[in-house]
Amino acid sequence: MKKTLLLMMMIFGSTALYCQTTKPDVITSAGGYDANATNKLSWTIGEPVIETISNATNQLTQGIQQGFWDITTVVDNTENRIKITLYPNPATDYVNLEMPFQENQIITYQLYDLYGKCLQNQKITAPITKINLNTYPVTVYILNVLSPDKKLMKSFKLLKKN
Repeated sequence: MKKTLLLMMMIFGSTALYCQTTKPDVITSAGGYDANATNKLSWTIGEPVIETISNATNQLTQGIQQGFWDITTVVDNTENRIKITLYPNPATDYVNLEMPFQENQIITYQLYDLYGKCLQNQKITAPITKINLNTYPVTVYILNVLSPDKKLMKSFKLLKKN
């Protein structure tokens, strides 16, 4: 009985010691890397854990890909200096789209998610249009304002938060 117990402890002990080794390998479902003279692209699908920890001076990111994506371009093609504003941004429940309103013009807004899916496509019928965000998850959205001839007048990056 003692020999059997000792043998089992040796088997399980040796496998536990073997499991403690680490290798710099990554198991993902897909990934790749490509580069040309001006750009580099590295991507991974199936990354189970990522985390970013930061303070006032330092930032530490763990995970396979440590990319940073921020949309900073806002299109402003308003003719005749039409003032179009969106507030509050970031928002929780709704945003207000404010612009001068003329009854004879059909100006519309379109709300898109980051996958390019159009979530709302509505006419602007008042100087202040309240856009409901209650049914959408917390993320970044793109809100486009289109002229009567469907040209882009202004584009906003909209952040929905809790």
